[in-house]
Formats: sequence, C-alpha cells, structure tokens
Amino acid sequence: KQWYQRRVRGERTELTASAGIACNTFLAKVCSDLNKPNGQYAVAAEQEAVVEFASQLQIRKVPGIGRVQQAMLAALGVEKVSHLLRERGTIANLFSPSSAQFYMSRALGLGSTDLAGSANEVRSSMSTESTFSATDF
Repeated sequence: KQWYQRRVRGERTELTASAGIACNTFLAKVCSDLNKPNGQYAVAAEQEAVVEFASQLQIRKVPGIGRVQQAMLAALGVEKVSHLLRERGTIANLFSPSSAQFYMSRALGLGSTDLAGSANEVRSSMSTESTFSATDF
C-alpha cells in the first residue's frame, strides 16, 4: 500500500518521498537516507536489530557528527558506530560528559522519540512557505 501511495504521489506531483521506519528519530533519519529517492527502509523495534543496525553505520552517517568530530574520532580509530563502544573509556576521558553520553547512546542505537509538532506542543508562532512559484514559459 505504501509503495502504491508513493507511486501515485509521484505521478501526480513528480515528487519523491523516502521513509525511514524505526523506533526513534535517530534511526528513522538514517533509514530515510538509505533507499532514496523513493523508497523506504525499516529497522525492527527489537534491541538486537537496533544495535546490529546502528553498529554497522559509518560514524559520519550519525546526525550530529560533522567533519570535525569525525576527524577527532578517526584519530582514535573510530570509523563505525560499533567502534564507539570499543573506545568508550578513551572517549569518556577526552570528551565532555554530554558528548560522551551522546556517542554512547548512538552506539546503542538510542535516540529521541519526541516528534516535532506533537499534539501536546504549544505553538508559539505560525508561518507559511511556498515551494513552487508560478513561472512563464
């Protein structure tokens, strides 16, 4: 059904939609990047599947780890998420407690489950955007 909905949307709008399906926003974001431009990827909501999936990721695929942090971690021999656990003692000694906690949570496949715009959130402002504008051909 999801494949059909994407196909119909693509035929009508010529836009693609990729989906990441996972138990937290960190994994869902990574999953959404895997089958671009018009696919989906899912990770089972089981501890073993989550840890296995996260451990295979290249460190640069983790949202929040940029080029500078990647270079610092590479100097420690950390190139995959699984290497974060291997080097956890060194990471705890060299990085701030909040950075070390961030790295360890990602190594275990943990992330936020809060979604932006949830029903309990109070809106503080309102805006509109236009993706397309009228053109003369």
